[in-house]
Parts: sequence; structure tokens; C-alpha cells
Amino acid sequence: MPKYRNKPIEIEAIQVTYEDINDQASNFAGDAHIFGRDDKHYIKSSLGKVNLYPGDYIVKWSNGEFYVMGEEMFEQTYEEVTADGN
Repeated sequence: MPKYRNKPIEIEAIQVTYEDINDQASNFAGDAHIFGRDDKHYIKSSLGKVNLYPGDYIVKWSNGEFYVMGEEMFEQTYEEVTADGN
């Protein structure tokens, strides 16, 4: 049976923290994509309104779409790319 693997792609992403969730998330994703206040924050994505919690990653795909990934799933899926591309 054939096996497949994901093609390598590069994404932009940030991990949000409770202290700066508003500023950091808004600066990365733009005010049009982040809304909420206090301890309830959301991001608009192609999946609709998605909860955003401290520790989550906001992922920006090459097509401009934003997604939210939990810390564990993100770290299992992605690794940081260095300046030389490795």
C-alpha cells in the first residue's frame, strides 16, 4: 500500500501569551481577525470563529488564511526554520 507524507511548507506563526494576547495577536493577524476581551479571545478563520487561548499558536498560511493550533500539536508538526533555511 502506498504511503504519503506532507510536502514541506513554510508558515508564519506566533505563540500567544496571556500578558500580550491582544497586542501580539492583533499585530500578527491584524485587528480584523482578532476580537474579544479579558479572558475570551477569538480569531476569524475559514473555519469561522475559533477560540484563542494563551499558549496557542496563530498560524498564517501562504494564502493569507489564519488558523489556531494548540501548543502540543504545533510543536509536533512544525520546527523553526533558521536564517539559512535549515
